[in-house]
Amino acid sequence: MASQRHITNKPSGAALSEPLKGYRIKICGEYKDKNHTHTSLKELINKKGGDTHQNLKSDTNYIFATETAFKSSSKVITNAIENGLTIIDTSWLIKAGCKRSELHKYYLHPPSQKHSGTIEDSYGTKVERKLPHGAREEDLEYIKSRDNHAMKKDKHIKGTGYKAVVTHKPNGILKKPVYKTPGHDIARHVGFINNEKLFLAPPVPTLPEPVRKVMKLIFNQTNAANVKDGYKKSWPSCEGGISKSSLGWQEEKNLEAGFKCLLKVRDCIYQDDQKGISFQNGCYNSVIPSGHRGGNPLINDMERLNKEWERLRNSMYLPERQLQDLNLKEMAPLDKDSEEFKYLQRYLNVSGGATYKLENIFRIERKGEHEKFQEYVSDLQNENRRLLWHGSPVANYSRIMSKGLEIGPDEVTISGYNFGRGVYLFEMSSQAANYCDYKASQGEALLLLCEAALGYPFNKITKPSDSDVTDIDDTTCSDSDVLEKKPKTTCCQGKNAFKRFTKPESLRGVKIPNTKFEPEPTKVQDALLDYNVFICGKVAQVKLRYLVHVRIPT
Repeated sequence: MASQRHITNKPSGAALSEPLKGYRIKICGEYKDKNHTHTSLKELINKKGGDTHQNLKSDTNYIFATETAFKSSSKVITNAIENGLTIIDTSWLIKAGCKRSELHKYYLHPPSQKHSGTIEDSYGTKVERKLPHGAREEDLEYIKSRDNHAMKKDKHIKGTGYKAVVTHKPNGILKKPVYKTPGHDIARHVGFINNEKLFLAPPVPTLPEPVRKVMKLIFNQTNAANVKDGYKKSWPSCEGGISKSSLGWQEEKNLEAGFKCLLKVRDCIYQDDQKGISFQNGCYNSVIPSGHRGGNPLINDMERLNKEWERLRNSMYLPERQLQDLNLKEMAPLDKDSEEFKYLQRYLNVSGGATYKLENIFRIERKGEHEKFQEYVSDLQNENRRLLWHGSPVANYSRIMSKGLEIGPDEVTISGYNFGRGVYLFEMSSQAANYCDYKASQGEALLLLCEAALGYPFNKITKPSDSDVTDIDDTTCSDSDVLEKKPKTTCCQGKNAFKRFTKPESLRGVKIPNTKFEPEPTKVQDALLDYNVFICGKVAQVKLRYLVHVRIPT
């Protein structure tokens, strides 16, 4: 008997030797811990048949990144996700040797779903997705039944289907959204058959979860209402058209439940089930309050249903819009395994925050603040840059992060001492926490770590009466006048202070405490405060570097 030959689809020799052929790659992230540099990775990619791009181009089809770089939500990563590019952990190249069989384990962002192929609709009917002649796959999507049971154009026949034009952002249902949200802005023409679902899936948040939590904390109107009067007078919580979040119904779990209820309401409308419509409206109103003062209007037609769906969608993307309103250049959560995070955690603990629960640390930068800071320090002979703490109620952070730290009015005397006007910065995190009014936000607090150019020498005082010589109105003095009349920094000397410092390379010349050593006695006579406080007379002296989210026992 003749032997049978088994034919297998083995990769060719060329495919094995050049597994990255056809890959046009942009590399992201730092590779110090992987014994690689961008240059060595480019050489390795080229050796395996791939091409590398310095910047994102129209023909770039893959991003190789570290997990840290992917979580940082940098501009490159954000653009790649919005354009549907595949993002692969570089470990596939370094550790797995580009084995295709292992690739699925290293996806940081999997490839976008193809719009062609076979799917099943809600009734189990096989549906074939095809593209018309001359159309690109990313432009238009048409759905057609295999048994060619066509539907009359733009006619809705109960039990048969509905035709809709959806702006896929994913923004809304049948009309252009009021707010822009991340994703593609591509019109897709969709023919729904056999009563296939009218709505797309509920929108998926695009911000990292730690950032979403902070946005909800900052813009929670309940926290703003609980702030003590002394804080309200000096720091209005939310001004200038910034989006406000308020109530518990805007929690993600409530919104998800609301979307499910609306889908059930839609099914009842299709079936003309009035009892079902009434019942599902009751379920919906139990998790999502009405936006109308007159009570909960009955959602019994598609127009009202679409409006309510859009209201929920806008609430789902509210943190994204709020972050855009803050106009930050960067807000990236630090990797909790990084040395940067571990040092700042030690700094928090050694400066009085050992009892605080550290939630997250974010690297932040305000647009234009770095340039103003550099312009200020360029005139200093001794910059004396320090990394110091600042505290404020969470309701104030929308203003602080959008407009920067400001010099408060004269009546700010919350601490019981008045050492003159200026931006108050502290060596100890526990000092800054006293200004946070964290009980108003159920123990949650936000602390800032600021880079301050203190200069040297600066004015040293020990009691409030000594501050009279420094209380000069910045708005009526030119820079030359201020230089002649007083130092721009006042140090209220305390009984204890950090005396051992280091200058890490990552912070570029900023002097920070050596966290191996606790504060030591200063032996300053007549000192009233336990620790040093620095008052900066100009806002240009201060640059925001980190936002620290903590929980403080109440």
